[in-house]
Amino acid sequence: MANPRYRSRGRVLADSLDGNAMNDPPPTTPSKLKPRRQGNESGLPRLFWVAVFSIAVILVLRRPGNNEQALSPTRIHPNRVNENDLNSPPAVATLSSPSVWVDDTVTPAKGWWERRTGGDPPFRFPAPARMVVIGDVHGDLSALRRALRVARAVDDQGRWIGEDLVVVQMGDNLDRGTDELAVIQVLQRLKLEAEAKGGTVHALLGNHEMQNVAGDFASVAGSRGFDTLPVNQSDGTPRATGLERRPSSMSGFENLSIRAKALAPGGVLSAGILSERNVASIFGKTLVVHGGVLPQHATRLERINSLTRRWLRGNTSAEDEREILPLLFAPDSVLWARVYSQEVDSLRCAELTETLASIGVSRMVVGHTPQLNGITTACGGAVWRVDTGMAAWFAPFTAREVQVLEITMGNGVRVLREQHGLHSGDE
Repeated sequence: MANPRYRSRGRVLADSLDGNAMNDPPPTTPSKLKPRRQGNESGLPRLFWVAVFSIAVILVLRRPGNNEQALSPTRIHPNRVNENDLNSPPAVATLSSPSVWVDDTVTPAKGWWERRTGGDPPFRFPAPARMVVIGDVHGDLSALRRALRVARAVDDQGRWIGEDLVVVQMGDNLDRGTDELAVIQVLQRLKLEAEAKGGTVHALLGNHEMQNVAGDFASVAGSRGFDTLPVNQSDGTPRATGLERRPSSMSGFENLSIRAKALAPGGVLSAGILSERNVASIFGKTLVVHGGVLPQHATRLERINSLTRRWLRGNTSAEDEREILPLLFAPDSVLWARVYSQEVDSLRCAELTETLASIGVSRMVVGHTPQLNGITTACGGAVWRVDTGMAAWFAPFTAREVQVLEITMGNGVRVLREQHGLHSGDE
């Protein structure tokens, strides 16, 4: 979570990176054919090598990584997904298994990154019977899986069991860890499964998503799986924002040119996935936002959502960008604010209560700032901080205990813990 107040260290443009990463490797030149043997030589050697080759082919085809059935979506939901529907994301076999789809031997289902809705998501939603909020993930698929199980959203095989549950994930899928695309894809798949049963998975935008769109890759740990995306030279190009930075480690340069294209405004991920997310959303009386809403944001939340969506799709003018970039990248912006994530005095609490009342809600849930000992609350339950630093990157700093926040119509708010059962909140 780097401070956004930094100076440019040069633009990150795809053309300035490894250009060969965008091209297919040259075909292997076959060796010249040897002349056929003459005379009465025995056919035994030829039959021997034919048999060896046939056995090798059979063994290769039997490997799970080369078996198309191993990733077929119908193996998980045979009654709902057509096996020929290439727009369905591949199913994950089990939540306790590795992320197989990003393995070098596996190609993910086509089209999972494409937009699926005809319009923009709303800003306000009715209060669900049960809602669970999950904090920042930062490319740690294992942490996401554990959080989903604590929320009782999925079973051990990763299938949706939450029925009409609403899961809100607070953004920051990107950076720090190396399972970023797997995290995004799992959230996309579960959204489809949940909506088929009356629930939904609602992922927000975090500051690290926006940093990547702006060309700031300083927190990138790697770009595994990005080479599977259909990126070419005609896709979105990183815009000059003054925020561009390179990865802090050499491992972060893996597939970096493809990452820059995929996440630039208009790119396959920014336009296809991120543009369908909100910066801030309201569920009944609960406002969810990555950093925090301050008084100056209260009347502009819909505008911020709308302009951000247009920027991600590459449809903003220079005037639009002058308006939206400070609202996304300033230290007191809705994605970066930490005012209510630290110690809060009575004056700040009174200000928060007034701000929430002007929006028509009674509580705000934020992420962004890791809480060293799990989910915390302040101002009499008016703000809840759900970033527990559960991603592996935070291991030296936080307890990394997986916790989620449950909000129900009848029982109020409580923290669900992975190891210690339930803990009642302030309400």
